[in-house]
Amino acid sequence: MKWVWAVLILLLAGIAAAVFRSRRNAERKYRLLLDGIYSEIEKLLKAGRYYSVSEIRRIKDKYADRIGQLRGMKNPLPGKDTESAEKLDILFDLEGAIQKANLEYIESEKRNHADFFRKFDDSQAEAIIRDEEQTLVLAGAGSGKTKTIEGLVRYLTECRHVNPSQILLISFTNATVDDLNSRDLNGAKARTFHNIGNDISRKGFPKDRTVSIYSDDKAKIVREFLNVPYEDPEFLQELTDYYLYDMVPPEAEGGDDKYVLYESREKDQKGFLSYRSLLMTKSVYSVTGQRFKSKEEARIANYLFLHGINFEYEKKYQVQINDGIHNAYKPDFYLTDYDIYLEHFGVNKKMEVPFTWGRPDAADQEKKYVDGMKWKLDTHRKYGTKLIVTYSYHFTEGTIFDHLEKQLKENGVEIKDPDPKDLQRLFEKIGMTQSQQIDSFVRLVATFITQYKSTGKSSDPAGFSALYRLNESNPPYRRERTARFLNIAEKAYRFYQDRLEAMNDIDFEDMINYACRMLESETERKKLVNDYGSFRYVIIDEYQDISSQRMKLANLICGMSGAKLFCVGDDWQSIYRFTGSDLSNILDFGKDFPDYMQLALANTYRNSQQLTNAASAFIQMNPGQMKKTIHSSKTNVSPIHVVMTYGEQFPYLLEVLGEIYTINPSVSVYVLGRYNSDLNNLAPQFKDRKHGLKAAIRYDEKRNIAGVEIGKFEGLDITFSTIHRSKGLEADYVIVLGLSSDRHGFPSRIENDPVLDLVLPVKDRYPFEEERRLYYVALTRTKNRVYLLTDASRPSEFVTETLKLPHVMQRIDITAKILRPPSCPKCGRSLVERHVPGKSSFWACPGFPECSYTLPMGPVIQMPPTAAEK
Repeated sequence: MKWVWAVLILLLAGIAAAVFRSRRNAERKYRLLLDGIYSEIEKLLKAGRYYSVSEIRRIKDKYADRIGQLRGMKNPLPGKDTESAEKLDILFDLEGAIQKANLEYIESEKRNHADFFRKFDDSQAEAIIRDEEQTLVLAGAGSGKTKTIEGLVRYLTECRHVNPSQILLISFTNATVDDLNSRDLNGAKARTFHNIGNDISRKGFPKDRTVSIYSDDKAKIVREFLNVPYEDPEFLQELTDYYLYDMVPPEAEGGDDKYVLYESREKDQKGFLSYRSLLMTKSVYSVTGQRFKSKEEARIANYLFLHGINFEYEKKYQVQINDGIHNAYKPDFYLTDYDIYLEHFGVNKKMEVPFTWGRPDAADQEKKYVDGMKWKLDTHRKYGTKLIVTYSYHFTEGTIFDHLEKQLKENGVEIKDPDPKDLQRLFEKIGMTQSQQIDSFVRLVATFITQYKSTGKSSDPAGFSALYRLNESNPPYRRERTARFLNIAEKAYRFYQDRLEAMNDIDFEDMINYACRMLESETERKKLVNDYGSFRYVIIDEYQDISSQRMKLANLICGMSGAKLFCVGDDWQSIYRFTGSDLSNILDFGKDFPDYMQLALANTYRNSQQLTNAASAFIQMNPGQMKKTIHSSKTNVSPIHVVMTYGEQFPYLLEVLGEIYTINPSVSVYVLGRYNSDLNNLAPQFKDRKHGLKAAIRYDEKRNIAGVEIGKFEGLDITFSTIHRSKGLEADYVIVLGLSSDRHGFPSRIENDPVLDLVLPVKDRYPFEEERRLYYVALTRTKNRVYLLTDASRPSEFVTETLKLPHVMQRIDITAKILRPPSCPKCGRSLVERHVPGKSSFWACPGFPECSYTLPMGPVIQMPPTAAEK
């Protein structure tokens, strides 16, 4: 038996030895694999360099199979082998390990170049040092965007020893380019996209071709086009019809042209003006110069006039009615040659009355209107008088004139075709009597042409045919108007292009389009290699404002040269949509560059924290804007002051300037307007002796802004500018004019005409998207305080929203100095002082209870801070 035990022992010993050898082999194999991978990764981690997102992805892909093999193997290493465990942690979180090494590299660069980075904050330094293939830096207002770009160029040339000629620095305007080039860029030069496009294009088209003087003034050519005597009666008819019926787009939901409801059907009087309140402050005229109660009535009157149908407006009904309820009934129209009445009722298909919405007594007013409508219909039936009826929903559906023509013909009314000569005279008369509306239309057509070209649609062989097809998807009420506009715009575009050809000119949009076509051509690209094939970095300033074609040009240059792309912008300040800027370039950056790095400049050095909070809250009411948190070390408990104005704003401007002068007589002041006209109207008033002013106006041709020196406020540095031109600039104090709610107010309805949706890259996803961003720009120009002068009779919707924000003051003291008592913005009556025992006095409308408007009385009303800010 002993031998059996001996054999068994030997067998067990052999098995144990085999197991031991197997474990040793497995451990050796595992360790060799682990150490082999780690030794390579360790070299990467200790290389003392930065790894971009795309490089990290490539590294992960390279080691994915071997690290996966490690994951799939049972770990045979001893549990106390902490060194191997640490290696495994690094390999199994390879991206995290490399990102940690990147952070260590950033810190080492800041230490190694301490003198250089001393002037930059942490977010600026990180943006400068990170060396990504594609970088998007989000820069808030006053966050040191230009300083960061300058720092990047100097860091690349001084610390990374990049040749300045290998850096292509691009900015949006000549002013921003000049600003960059005035800085120390170590030999690197900033250029505009147009400069680059022109340079590339000149290598492909004849040398004698020049840049058109109309590149920035297409409106001048459009106006020439509209002033040509037209021999084509059909086109003249179409043009006249557009002037008569389609100048104001059906902007509100469902097609109603009651756009004053701020694109909303809310029956909430807070923040909205009712349609009727607008009519109390603004007349509606037909082409004959006659005043009407609504634009719909004016359009019907235009139709009747144009087709030779004589009428009287609101002629007394032929049967005198005095039943104690209905006195002196006056139908809308009386067709004098046919003894026919025409009534237009402002209701939708549900027999609802939109123009009563927003009133505190909306339900009662709606019932009263509908009851009155039924009474009128019954009256005509009772007395046997002929009546033609139209409704607002005919405008909504786009069927108004078809319906009206059918009703007129059924009642024996002759509808005459307008004589072309009469049309021409009428067209000219419209141009003289409605100059402001014509100016708006000219700008709209010029903007349309710019967008059509800058988005590359003009390069499409289908051209306008594609736009006509796209229009077919519009709702009926918009389709007819848009088709009419397209026909006019297409002819204006051909006229403009023919003018360029005749002058052997090229405009800014075609520079970019032609340059892109050259870079896409293998043959043409060879001509450009020496000049554009050796860039290592392409840096784009004001990235939020570039068009899709400009982005395409930059991408083609990067593709040819292999350059890294560094873009700086702020989607909150994208305000050049009308020149073709495509906000999706910044909002959807990751779709084009999936391996990009997004960074943010986190601090503002211009605005106080309170103004930053208010402006940020306002702009982020649009959920489509990027979310940002901006910090400031400055404090100002009341950075936004709202001044309600009555009548001319000039006296209020002087009062505000006087207040600023009292605070500090040697500060800078920006007076900003939404339009040039806001500022142009001020010039003669400054020279009017009745104000006791000695003013000298000076112009800065470079920035296209004006300054004024006022003897009464000697020492104040006062500059006038549109908000668009003020972008990127700052002043100690800012005053914003023209804040009213109408077509030429702020927000502007002109820039939001729905016909532009056909050529814009992205439709507005929120009411007045770009106007909101422009308002944000206006708010954030100030280093101390911004004054908002808003028309009390039709206050801007934006100001109404602003008053709900914390740290905003509504100033009554300035208003009281100018006009006492103020007028009711809803019905126009002079407010009266009311006093409730035990409470403060206040202004109230004498029309109560029909009008319940009130206004607090007192020097200053401060909106309390939110709980979070306490």
